[in-house]
Amino acid sequence: MTIHAKDIINIVVKPKSDIIRIIIEYGKIKQKLKHPETQTWYFNKGIESHKARLNYLKKEFENFRNDLNDSSLDELISWLNEIKTKESLITGRLGLIKQIHLSYLLSKIKYLEELIEMKSRANKMMPIDYYIENDNDFLTIAGWEADK
Repeated sequence: MTIHAKDIINIVVKPKSDIIRIIIEYGKIKQKLKHPETQTWYFNKGIESHKARLNYLKKEFENFRNDLNDSSLDELISWLNEIKTKESLITGRLGLIKQIHLSYLLSKIKYLEELIEMKSRANKMMPIDYYIENDNDFLTIAGWEADK
């Protein structure tokens, strides 16, 4: 059984952060769309859906960026504490509605924790294309060490 470098990278560098995953996926698709002639026939048949995915990723990043840039660290921590309090109040047998509500709260907690983590690395985030072009700044927000 052979091991390829791509497999090792996916295991070692698999991003845990949703926003980092968005930036990486955005960069991959953008690079492929720059040079469609070097892509597979299958990729070229789905150019429109790849462009739509690119727009979706950019919109998701902008929503995250706006939430981060418009909030202070104290506000984010306060919101996180409020939601964790609401989560702790859900007790007893979980019916469908309680499960849906709990799932919503848990996803909101994950989102706020990611915002707080990013806010501790960068007070303001730049547009997504900035991080595609400036790899050292991308590495900084990703929490990886940049070569100096």
